[in-house]
Amino acid sequence: MTDIAASALEELVSLAKDYDAKRRQLDDLARDLDSRLLIRHLVALSERATDRFRGAQQALFQHLFQEASPGDEALEAARAMCRSFDEMVLLFHKLLDHGVAPT
Repeated sequence: MTDIAASALEELVSLAKDYDAKRRQLDDLARDLDSRLLIRHLVALSERATDRFRGAQQALFQHLFQEASPGDEALEAARAMCRSFDEMVLLFHKLLDHGVAPT
């Protein structure tokens, strides 16, 4: 395995562990908070995550376009990530609007 492949694998493992830890934290939060407080907390967390993602998105695209010609594969992967994130945000807000948001 090359150093690049090993580094990529290590990064993916780290992200998977981080995902699992965050899922557990949210499960604990959902179990311990009143539903109205939980929804407010989830909205605040989603806004923070969106802000962090938009900053990373801007840095990623700036980096990709610093090169004379960004690789098609890298550019398409970045676009797919951004579209997926946008879809998740839209789904989250629609879920709040029509399913779980208190009246």
